[in-house]
Amino acid sequence: MSSICAGQAQRSLWAALLLGAASWSVAQRDLPKLAIEVDGQSAPSMSPALYTDDQYLLPVGAGIRAILPGAIVRQESPKWIAVEFGGRTLVRIPLKGGGDYAEVYGPSRTEGTGPSRIVPMRSDIIEDPGRQYRNMIDIEDLASIFGTTFDIDATRIALYTTAYWAREVGIGDEIADRRRSANLPHQPDFGISPPAASLSMWVRPPRPSFVQIYKIENGRIEPIFHKNPILGDTVDHAQPGYKPVMRAAQKEKAVRAASRFFGIEPGLYGSYVALVTTTDFGYDDPLQAIREGKLADDDWSIVGFRQRVVDSPIRFESVLAKAGDTLETIASTYGLDPSLLANLNGYRAEDVLQPGQRIVVVAGIDEQAVLRQLDVNYEVTGVRVARFGDTVESLAQRCRIDAETFLSANASIPIGGEVVPGEMVNLVRKKGSSDRPEGSDDVEVIDKVGRLTVQTPVREGVDPNSKVLVTADPSNVRVIHKLANLSLYFINVDEFDGYVPLGAVLVRGDSEPVAYLGNPQVAQVALRYLGTPYKWGGNKLESGIDCSHFVSGVFAQLRQKAPSPPVANQEDVGTIVHWKPGPYFRQGKPQVFTEPMPSFSKLAVGDRIIVQRDTRGEKVGSRHTGVYIGELRNHAKFGNVKNAVVHASSSRGVTVDNLPTSHLWKDYRFSLRDSLGSVETLEDLLVAEVARILMQEAVQ
Repeated sequence: MSSICAGQAQRSLWAALLLGAASWSVAQRDLPKLAIEVDGQSAPSMSPALYTDDQYLLPVGAGIRAILPGAIVRQESPKWIAVEFGGRTLVRIPLKGGGDYAEVYGPSRTEGTGPSRIVPMRSDIIEDPGRQYRNMIDIEDLASIFGTTFDIDATRIALYTTAYWAREVGIGDEIADRRRSANLPHQPDFGISPPAASLSMWVRPPRPSFVQIYKIENGRIEPIFHKNPILGDTVDHAQPGYKPVMRAAQKEKAVRAASRFFGIEPGLYGSYVALVTTTDFGYDDPLQAIREGKLADDDWSIVGFRQRVVDSPIRFESVLAKAGDTLETIASTYGLDPSLLANLNGYRAEDVLQPGQRIVVVAGIDEQAVLRQLDVNYEVTGVRVARFGDTVESLAQRCRIDAETFLSANASIPIGGEVVPGEMVNLVRKKGSSDRPEGSDDVEVIDKVGRLTVQTPVREGVDPNSKVLVTADPSNVRVIHKLANLSLYFINVDEFDGYVPLGAVLVRGDSEPVAYLGNPQVAQVALRYLGTPYKWGGNKLESGIDCSHFVSGVFAQLRQKAPSPPVANQEDVGTIVHWKPGPYFRQGKPQVFTEPMPSFSKLAVGDRIIVQRDTRGEKVGSRHTGVYIGELRNHAKFGNVKNAVVHASSSRGVTVDNLPTSHLWKDYRFSLRDSLGSVETLEDLLVAEVARILMQEAVQ
């Protein structure tokens, strides 16, 4: 449960638009400039944070102790970390191989009993003995386990504990501080839809309870649930003749509410607090009872949420469900996938949509927001490969702009991060200025097969003393681009990307016919994740993934460029190398293949297959994709497969099928080949960024 960072979303869009052929990724990087706060207080012990794969990682021990002062964090076994407080084990967190769920017990646990709550882990704990802190945890997992919400802006990560939210509704320090541990076993699920004309909210307690939601605005604490004592009807806002009252909730069943929105200007935010008790207070004030100590610690829980307005190109609307409506029918009306609608509104498979309930839907693209994001005050003049000594500040000074503007043009540098030697960055100038920053490199996209002619060290950066990633023997390599002014090639070899001297590589000329070698490393990586369960919108190769994220994730493991999800974006990028005669949809319009189908020999390892059930482009969720890996031989599970495709199946997870003889063939349309380092179109990138922002909004 976290607010979306507008600056981060906007910067990531411009990183894709501006860096283009010079794209570069850093697997892990420290964030030395990122400030971390807990309940408004600086938490320097939690630095340095780490950024990897679009995740913010914090030190496990320091993070837990900042959220729960006095906690003892120890490694209980090779597979588990235990969190002890007051002489009891409160939480057990799995290390790699320990499982996919954290176990939460709470302070009143009886020895020998099982956990009160289990929490699915988004990511494995990252173990890196070479770092100051050996174990690092995804901030989203840390927040889910300890009932903490967080907010990320341009300079900091701010975490808010249950103690903070208790104080926000006027509960004294002593009682509030106990919530840090007492809240753990009965932490409710609390969510809010993306900003629309009204906000949909849901509270899902883990036991039979009574619920009230409070809106905090301009220092006022306003209860949302009200009831007319005479008529008996309930409403989600205060009005004359109605009194605040809690609503009954069944175990794991959502209590829902709708609230008017708090504003439309980007940067505004509203705070909401859900209070859950085991006692029905009727028309009495439950907060007052808690302030007076009339409820035991185990009999109530609290959680809060900050909802921030972002200048997003996604336009949301709130609609009322009618009799007979289901999530599927509403999704169909708006051309959405039902699972996306469920995520946006906090619905589970067992939940029933009731007439009169408000549902937030994706209504389209806000063209004005798109134009605002495209209206920047700088222009790119060149690309530079970062050297030792380069920093954000020094490069900004080189460009005669401020650091914030430089970062806006280089969103590959995460919030709080610094330039990494060997990383490619955009050099920019103020729009309309005649300045041309010095230090640009002459980068030429090559994207050809080459031959490493001698044993050569492949270096991380362009400096002569840069770290050697691998010493490569003579072999075929992928030459990605050339830096003429530095006499270097940037190549891919043995799963490493790095720099080698020009004289070490013989690049095949256009006049020399060379068979396409394919991308054999893609097959190795794709097969590594067989059995990973399918999860719509999931982007974790080891724990939950959908088809488009699987394809992009496989290429990302090799640090190779691939079009971003969803499939609607991926199908528009790349060169068609194989097809089945008949209708298909691409580049925004229905089309038809009239030429005969090419031989399967035209396909190469690493090509992407596109399946379209709807060739008119009208139905969202009617597309599928996978990675072609050629002939699979003597596999332990699948045996011999002539034209194998690895893909994330909605029913079987990541699996292998033979393209021409499987269910894929019925709606197979064409296959695509990517040019490493190619520049995607503005439309491709915008569509991909819109999808990414949408998924961020969906998981709040």
